[in-house]
This record gives sequence, structure tokens and C-alpha cells, in this order.
Amino acid sequence: MVNQDALIYFSDQERGDFAGMSKWFKGIGLAILAAGILAVILFYAAALTLEILLGIVLLITGIMHLAHALQVRKWRSIT
Repeated sequence: MVNQDALIYFSDQERGDFAGMSKWFKGIGLAILAAGILAVILFYAAALTLEILLGIVLLITGIMHLAHALQVRKWRSIT
């Protein structure tokens, strides 16, 4: 038994928007599927790509942390 209050109702405008976006959703899904297949086949390239991306993220967060530490250097303690 379905609780009618829990159902989400969309307007005709929203339904039209979703229908127009379905091609995009399918295209993005196929692109992600292709990327996954390539990552399985070319696992060395996928590992290298992830290593580089992780390095970039760590570099950016390290720079941000250092900038924040220099900004608040007047703090003596947190208590």
C-alpha cells in the first residue's frame, strides 16, 4: 500500500524539463560507463591519473592550510 502523502508530484513544466534532460542523463551515464571500462582495461593509466589527482588535491589543501596557519599565527592556544 502506497502512502499518498509521501508521493512527490511534479508540475507539467517540471515533467517537461525532466523529459528534455533524459538525453543528457543517458549521455552522461554512457560516458561514465566508458570511463569505467577504460579504467579497467588501462588500469596503469587509471592508477597514474588517480595518483596525480590525489597529489593535486593534497597540494592545494596543504597550501590552504599553510595560508590559514600564517593568517592566525597570533593565536597562543585554543583554550
